[in-house]
Amino acid sequence: MIRRLLRAIRRVSAESIAWCVYVCPSLEPAFVRLGRATQCRSRLLAGLYWFAQESLLARLRTCGERYRPVAVHARRLQLDITDATGRYPFFYGSPYEPGVTKAIVAALRSGDVFVDIGANIGYFSVLAAAIVGDQGRVIAFEPDARAREGLKELVQRNGAAATVEVVPFALAEADGSAALFIEPGASVYSTIEPDLSPMREVVALRPATTVQVTTLDGWMAGRPGLWTRVHCVKIDVEGAEARVLSGMTETLNRVQNLAVVCETTLDRAGDRILTAAGFRARRLEPGASPYGNFLYLRP
Repeated sequence: MIRRLLRAIRRVSAESIAWCVYVCPSLEPAFVRLGRATQCRSRLLAGLYWFAQESLLARLRTCGERYRPVAVHARRLQLDITDATGRYPFFYGSPYEPGVTKAIVAALRSGDVFVDIGANIGYFSVLAAAIVGDQGRVIAFEPDARAREGLKELVQRNGAAATVEVVPFALAEADGSAALFIEPGASVYSTIEPDLSPMREVVALRPATTVQVTTLDGWMAGRPGLWTRVHCVKIDVEGAEARVLSGMTETLNRVQNLAVVCETTLDRAGDRILTAAGFRARRLEPGASPYGNFLYLRP
């Protein structure tokens, strides 16, 4: 009974805080400062801060301005704070997927080419664009139309339209088409390989549309000037990474000093392809799980 009462008090308090911040945006910086300062000191305050965010973000999703300036590794970006990619940097000062973010920042320099396979709404694409600059290029492959709209919006808001090329294809081992499976509430889980998706037991994936498929090797062959400038490829395709890698063997063999950041499972097909090409995996996240984000480099 007491626990239920405390939860009710927390809910009402969180909603009241969120409402005040929503109707008076000038309170938002103070809300974030206090939240960051107190959330490590008390589980109670940490929970209140989280649920106040939830209530505020629900309002912003429906009728508010969702974008905020956020610093990520000293780069000033405009991010959607209603998405996890913007929420964690904005409210907690911590980059989204910090290990992946750090690896991509370390791999890129001004003038480089970054290939973002499974770009979703574009957090890594706009971060890379800020690093490679006007002389560099970012190729963002995203077959899900919902995510692609967010990606285009993020690119525009970050003034990166001249650097980021948005490609509406899925990548695999051959040209053709494939059914895209989605989870209606989260574009981040979209995949052309639902049976291999790491989220298949957690979310309900359903076929939504048919998308065009190509290979990275084939796409790059039409732009030969980019090959020598590619220094980092990020692959996050929810179980389809082996198919992507099977279609980029020439890129793997041809590009020197290539960093591949891949969400995969060790000793599965994708990992084996990279290992056979001479790459070695380095874990980017805490723990010992065979599944996660890995940085692949040649010794």
